[in-house]
Amino acid sequence: MIHETAIIENRQLMPEDASIGWYSIVRGFVTIGHNFRLGSHSSIEGDVLIGNDVTIRGKCEIPTSVIGSRVSIYSGVKFYDTPNPPDGPNLPPVIGDDVTICCDAAILGGVTIGERSFIGARVFVTESVPADSYVTLAHPRMDYVVRPRR
Repeated sequence: MIHETAIIENRQLMPEDASIGWYSIVRGFVTIGHNFRLGSHSSIEGDVLIGNDVTIRGKCEIPTSVIGSRVSIYSGVKFYDTPNPPDGPNLPPVIGDDVTICCDAAILGGVTIGERSFIGARVFVTESVPADSYVTLAHPRMDYVVRPRR
């Protein structure tokens, strides 16, 4: 189901089982796998490749990126297509399969999130994360910590 308020360019590339929420935007060269869900007020723009069984919840911003299969992205997540916003070379973030990215996290361009990793809420990821990692904020300095996932 694609909500009538959504703006979709190239509907022919949208899988039939996709669900797109209110006021969302999908434009550019976007390739989407089956069982895709996009929440309200989100945008996907640029050259984006999305695997199967991906859910992106509301108020997310996804520019040029590569997103694997079975990925869950929660509300307010922002991807950047450069390692040095607002300027710099265009390098897409790459998200591996079976990754969870929690609310309000940010992923810089050129960063790779390894398969089966978990990115906690409000984490600002500036470096690549190995597979099977668990990344959360460390208190009180608010840096992030990468731990092996158990």
